[in-house]
Amino acid sequence: MLGPPETAHREAVVLIGHPTSGSRTSAVAQRVANRLAGSSPAPPLVVELADHRASVHAVDDDLMRSVQDVVRNTAVLVVATPVYKGGPTGLLKAFLDGLEPTALESTVAVPVVLSASSAHGALADLQLRIVLQAVGALVPVPSFVLEEHHLDDLPQYVDAWHQRFGPAVDAVAIGGTTAARHAQR
Repeated sequence: MLGPPETAHREAVVLIGHPTSGSRTSAVAQRVANRLAGSSPAPPLVVELADHRASVHAVDDDLMRSVQDVVRNTAVLVVATPVYKGGPTGLLKAFLDGLEPTALESTVAVPVVLSASSAHGALADLQLRIVLQAVGALVPVPSFVLEEHHLDDLPQYVDAWHQRFGPAVDAVAIGGTTAARHAQR
């Protein structure tokens, strides 16, 4: 659970939209984030929205504002959801709906979708990408979409995805961080 507001810039944050903490979706997202972080001295911060369920819909909630601040102040945001009825979870959607349209304008978002079938995974992925772009996120690479029956082979899937797309995530994140610093001057 997230404590007091953290306003310092973080290299990577993992935002988990599963309605239960410690889910398989969380494990997949953390694996992707850790691989993206590589040799970074600070491990990615994990935010389980399930731990903040009561605050997601609350207006002017200090805890939710602190969670939003953490999400806004990261270079790379790994956003994970299981597929629920063909789309991302309502919990994740409600959280993202609470962000202003430019909240993630200097953030590289990496969607992670865990699904039972490829058709549902593709649909949820498309919906999640659209919502992330609506709050200003840069989504420069294909999402990490994994079907549940491949969970036993997760390390190989993450490594293959990272080998192909990790350098692009790094390049865009470095460019976005540099541009954001110049804009603040």
